[in-house]
Amino acid sequence: MNICVFCSSSEKIAGCYAESSEQLGKWIGLNGHTLIYGGAAKGLMEACAKSVSENKGYVISIIPHFVYSRDIVSQYSGQVFRVENLAQRKEMMQEYADVFVVLPGGIGTLDELFSALACCVVGEISKPIIILNQNGIYDNLQQQMIRMTQEGFIPKKPQFQAQFVDNVELCIKALSSIDSENQQ
Repeated sequence: MNICVFCSSSEKIAGCYAESSEQLGKWIGLNGHTLIYGGAAKGLMEACAKSVSENKGYVISIIPHFVYSRDIVSQYSGQVFRVENLAQRKEMMQEYADVFVVLPGGIGTLDELFSALACCVVGEISKPIIILNQNGIYDNLQQQMIRMTQEGFIPKKPQFQAQFVDNVELCIKALSSIDSENQQ
């Protein structure tokens, strides 16, 4: 299963977020899955990629030119795709992914999430989205999405709803369920 992870490249965040990213990466690797991600050698991105690689998983990086030119490309990538910009990166991630996992992150992470959600709503893709709401980082986003659904701005159909989970264990449980469904 190709698991696309959207997450922070910041080095200025609490260590508990990196620990969760590493746990997810370990599960991806040990279960023979592939990580699809932004390819930076920083923050949660690097923590996840390193853990996937160390646990015999495969890592695919999709890196925009401006990141590549800064020489901050992860050494854990088995395959690197260079693209011109963020829009191309999101398009390629959506193409390769079987499922999306959203770890804590900033504006870039939200941009990737909303792009995937929008593509699901208009029917361009139909892939599960799991949002790790660690330490309540996405509480307000979850409430906003509930409100938008109640008001009719987001369809109430399950395929248009992201699944929010409170910890990495529940994220892994959700991924395991998707993996089991795919194998049937």
